[in-house]
Amino acid sequence: MSLSDVVEIAPVIAGAVLALIVLRWVLGLVRYMRADRMLRASMRQAFVIRRRWKRLARLAGLTVTDRTPTPSWTR
Repeated sequence: MSLSDVVEIAPVIAGAVLALIVLRWVLGLVRYMRADRMLRASMRQAFVIRRRWKRLARLAGLTVTDRTPTPSWTR
């Protein structure tokens, strides 16, 4: 595959990726709009928790220790 082939295909791939992102966003919006009041509140709360989880876990002192040696780990 030459550079000119890649240049020709790149806009198509970028458009497909953008279409998938927009489709996922629209489907989430439709799901949110069809939900009742209580479910929408739960969905908003889940969204906030997902966005803030990393910081919250650090503040709460939650950590994970992976004891599996990596390939670069030597004794």
